This record gives sequence, structure tokens and C-alpha cells, in this order.
Amino acid sequence: MIRKFKEVHGHYIEKIIGQDRLAYAMSDTEDLYDLIEFAERGRYQGSVIIFYDFENGNVYRPFEKKRDVIYSKPAFVDRYYYFLQADYTLREVVH
Repeated sequence: MIRKFKEVHGHYIEKIIGQDRLAYAMSDTEDLYDLIEFAERGRYQGSVIIFYDFENGNVYRPFEKKRDVIYSKPAFVDRYYYFLQADYTLREVVH
């Protein structure tokens, strides 16, 4: 059976390893290591992390795009989803 997501953003989605419910997509292909270089060269445009629910087709975008903020790939461990949010302007990484 083919299920459709309620929103399509044109991003490549990847299943989060260790579970079968959610997939994720990033708005660009940069990673945490690239953030420092981009920010030092004139600020990073920012990225967005989007979650796709295979069971109900819902699409979740927990944060709006913000300059100098980037996200890590999510992980599923002990029934919880984890990912990092790095903010170069505030000089902090949160999970």
C-alpha cells in the first residue's frame, strides 16, 4: 500500500535507524562541522529539520529556519529520538 505524506518539501528523506515510524529530512546537506566555516565567512543561512510519520502521513517541522542554526541527524535510542541543534550566534549546542 502506498501512503502519501500530507506535505511534500522536495527533500530526500531518510528513515531514522532503530525504529519504523519516522523518517527525517534536512533542508540542506551541510553538517555541524561546516557550521563554523560558514558562520565565519559571513553567517550561515540556517537549516531546517523535518520529520515524516509513516503511520499517519503527518509532517512535523519543530523549528522555523533561523540564521546560524544547524541540526544533526537524529538518532533513536531507548524509545526516544535525539538530535542536536547548534547555534553559532549563541555559541551553544543543545539536544
